[in-house]
Amino acid sequence: MVGSIRGSGRVVVSAAAVMIAVFLTFALSGPLAPNEMGVILAVAVALDALVVRLVLLPVLLRLGHHHSWHLPRWLAKILPRIRSLTECLGGTARR
Repeated sequence: MVGSIRGSGRVVVSAAAVMIAVFLTFALSGPLAPNEMGVILAVAVALDALVVRLVLLPVLLRLGHHHSWHLPRWLAKILPRIRSLTECLGGTARR
């Protein structure tokens, strides 16, 4: 679990940093409405990236065990079946 957070944490924080920088440029613009919108969106992205995606989500997935990845029957009927290359070639991958 620590390895997955270490690997995905950099991507999540980097993407959030870019979005925060863009939204904070709205805060530097002239009228009041874009200023407020920029600050609010920057705070929302920061909270989402740092609290939800890096703290709550891994904890909930750990608590849920295999139930977190359960696919209901009704949804399995609707979704298309996607096969891998190995399944298509009968168990042996060709190069």
